[in-house]
This record gives sequence, structure tokens and C-alpha cells, in this order.
Amino acid sequence: MRLIALGNKIFYFTPPVAGRIARFRQSVSGRILVAAVTVAGLASVVKIASLAKEMLIARRFGAGDALDAFYVACLLPAFLSGVVGESFNAAFIPTYIEVRKRRSSGGGAAIFQCSGV
Repeated sequence: MRLIALGNKIFYFTPPVAGRIARFRQSVSGRILVAAVTVAGLASVVKIASLAKEMLIARRFGAGDALDAFYVACLLPAFLSGVVGESFNAAFIPTYIEVRKRRSSGGGAAIFQCSGV
């Protein structure tokens, strides 16, 4: 029998099963699975924290004009930064690619310096 630790738990497996688990965890597919589970777990934590925040805000302000004003105050800067950021990406990236093709990477570095990125 072989001892394998998965997270906080320890399991005992027969040698063939333990070897397959160890090989899978070291393979590309195993690492992708571990990364996907990690991302999914962290995304779930973020969603739960967001739900808790919304519940606390709703409890504090109640349903009314104060809550609406709070949401506008939070969402308006995010909207404006999104619009500016997306328009910058739409204008900057094609120009950067074109200059880099024409003048090699030195021209691309010059654009980065001029743009303030």
C-alpha cells in the first residue's frame, strides 16, 4: 500500500492505483486539471464574497434612492474606465503591430514610451 496526500486528506492506495494517480498528477492533463480546479475554486470564493458584499450593502442602505445613488457612484467610474480602456486597446494594438512589423521591435518600444503605458 502507498500513502498519497491529496489536499488535506491522506489516502492509502495499492501500488498500481497510487502509481497511476502520481503519474496523472505529474502529466500535462493532471496539471491542467489541478489548475482548472484551483481557478474554479477561487472564482467560487469571489462570487460568495460578492454576494456577501451585496447583502451587506442592501442591509445598510435598504431599497430606495440611497442604494441607487450608491450603485451609480460605484458603477460610473468603472464604466468610464472600461470605455477608455477598450478604446485605447482598439486604437493602440493595431498601430503597435503595424509599427513593429515595419521597424522591428525598436519601433514598438518607442510607441510604448510615447503612450505612457
